[in-house]
Amino acid sequence: MAAVTFCSVFIAMFSISIPLTCFVLVSVILMLNVIRIISRKSGRFFGAQQRDLGAVNGYIEEMMHGQKVVKIFNHEHVVMQEFDALNDQLQSSATKANVNANTLMPIMMNLLNVQYVLIAIIGGLFAINGVSGLTVGMIASFLQLSRSLNGPISQISQQINFVIMALAGAERIFHLLDETPEIDTGYVTLVNAKWEFGHLVETTNRTGLWAWKHPHEDGTVTYTELTGDVRFEAVDFGYVDHQMVLHDINLFAEPGQKVAFVGATGAGKTTITNLINRFYNIQEGKIRYDGINIQKIQLESLRRSLGIVLQDTHLFTGTIRENIRFGKLDATDEEVEAAAKLANADMFINHLPEKYDTVITGDGEGLSQGQRQLLAIARAAIADPPVMILDEATSSIDTRTERIVQSGMDRLMQGRTVFVIAHRLSTIQNSDVIMVMDHGRIIERGTHDTLLAEKGTYYQLYTGKIELD
Repeated sequence: MAAVTFCSVFIAMFSISIPLTCFVLVSVILMLNVIRIISRKSGRFFGAQQRDLGAVNGYIEEMMHGQKVVKIFNHEHVVMQEFDALNDQLQSSATKANVNANTLMPIMMNLLNVQYVLIAIIGGLFAINGVSGLTVGMIASFLQLSRSLNGPISQISQQINFVIMALAGAERIFHLLDETPEIDTGYVTLVNAKWEFGHLVETTNRTGLWAWKHPHEDGTVTYTELTGDVRFEAVDFGYVDHQMVLHDINLFAEPGQKVAFVGATGAGKTTITNLINRFYNIQEGKIRYDGINIQKIQLESLRRSLGIVLQDTHLFTGTIRENIRFGKLDATDEEVEAAAKLANADMFINHLPEKYDTVITGDGEGLSQGQRQLLAIARAAIADPPVMILDEATSSIDTRTERIVQSGMDRLMQGRTVFVIAHRLSTIQNSDVIMVMDHGRIIERGTHDTLLAEKGTYYQLYTGKIELD
């Protein structure tokens, strides 16, 4: 609407006086440049305000999450000082942004008033000197038309302010949207399968048998049974190119084997398990899953075939039943309870007032670390993945609770290929293969007994001559 009014007024002005209209046009261009300059400054200030607001909100969330640590070390006054500093910075940037934005309208109104006066003076001089045949009536009409420009210009400046504020808030969202998405070039998918006349065929029913579905260029499809055979072949990996953190990794996990990794912090243990999940792509070598290069497997299918239990367990706000069911959203109540029983979680769940319908918060407040781990094991068990990854899952709980958790994990590991990362060597003595890692390399491998007999690094770790960081 403002644009239509703008154009209509200028057409009427040109019909009255071309020289005066040219003067108005030049003055409008100058005013638009003033708007552009002020808006650019406002954009910077509003961007700073959004960043400072994000810093304040992030700090509040962090301190609320770590309030116990703050209280233990009596750092409440330090936290308040840091919060005040962040808040002062936010106040400063918000003041600059709002002051700069609120000056735009008064400046524009004053410029329009100056323009009105100049038109009257120039038009009067033209009328006195008989320039362009202007009369007093024509000048009065022209002045009235120039007043009609005030509304559209005011609307434009106001809308620009709103746009700047919106863009400042959306800038961080745009940065997120501009992030390179996870690229999935895989075409091999995971499907339920069954044996029929000696051949694997796809089925919609959950049979407990999984297969990899290979589509071929000629339109045919073949199926490979998922057994949990995982191999690393001369794998090199670095988070940054030319700075490798894993060097020439070769390992072979047969179906149903338990493979353990030990080594100091930063040796590359967790990195190996992250590569199996394809959270990162390797620079050199190949990782094969049942003989298939994992680059060819769709990410969703790959990760559906893997279960993981981490040291830091994340639970979601909701009931215990819902948290366990997260591993399999269509699981029945009977399946949920069976998974909890397998994980030894039913022992504490049945002592809760609402049992499986007990509501917990996202951080598992009210539950011990061991109880949270048992729920994580139950969540992994209900998904029934053929391959399990246990990343230092018992390193932060006491010995008594560890035995309960370990018992649940032992049940979970039965019949699956398992990768275990542990600081307590007692939990991996029954592993089929133990990989000792140091600075991104596998320096020893073997069973517990063979590694002790070699009296190398593992022997020194086991006897306490050297310690894990």
